[in-house]
Amino acid sequence: TRELFHFQPETKDLMPHCWSEVRIEPSWDFVKQHFLLEMGGEPLENGEKYQIKQRDGLLELSINNAVPEDSGIYSCVCRDQKTKATVKVVAVPASFKVPLKSQEAEEGKSVTLVCELSKSGVRVQWLRNGVALSEEENGCVQELLIRKSLPEDSGTYSCDCVHGDAKTTANVTITCERNELQDMRVTAGEDAVFVCELSHSDVSEGAWWLGSSPLQKNEMNQMTCHGRQHRLVLSMTTTEETGIVTFVVGDERTSARLLVVPKPKGW
Repeated sequence: TRELFHFQPETKDLMPHCWSEVRIEPSWDFVKQHFLLEMGGEPLENGEKYQIKQRDGLLELSINNAVPEDSGIYSCVCRDQKTKATVKVVAVPASFKVPLKSQEAEEGKSVTLVCELSKSGVRVQWLRNGVALSEEENGCVQELLIRKSLPEDSGTYSCDCVHGDAKTTANVTITCERNELQDMRVTAGEDAVFVCELSHSDVSEGAWWLGSSPLQKNEMNQMTCHGRQHRLVLSMTTTEETGIVTFVVGDERTSARLLVVPKPKGW
């Protein structure tokens, strides 16, 4: 026999061929009786995965939808004659056909991030700001659902192939209404309460001002923070405290006017 082996990387099927000098009539029964096709010493059967065709003196084995696991030594045996060839299937790295898209949504709404890989069966990892969220293996389409979104969900999200360099990245921005300070009028001796709400709950440090003077936290100036809400209580106000109250965080600020009126006569 003469040996001929073709490897066509641009196709999904790899086809080792055997030529026989004996002309054979096209009969599968004849092939089964006189020829043995093996892979790694295991006989191959004609079917969906392996297609064995014979015409004239050519016996052809087609490996459909080749995967790396199909790599190995294939042999064709006819009586005391044997020919073999080595097949190596190199996996094509996955890539993202459809990348992630940046999104903006209002607080409380759901956000779905979607991307599509070039092939299925690829293990991916979802990350937010570089921190792993989940690792999974699905089909070509990958999805990450953020339910009842919060401002803290804002950030940079990425879907990375665990085995490979392919990745896609997008930004998610969750917006919410920011409650500003409100003007307040109180009578001297009463408490003045100022409340504002920020867009993010991870802000614990802020500064309260009265006019051009920063306020210090003490029994008379009570400052608290609960999530996104910041609260200032000025106890037992005096008319001298009339002015502009301001809360500052970074470059952001909100202000309101405090008016402390004298107590009515006879009070």
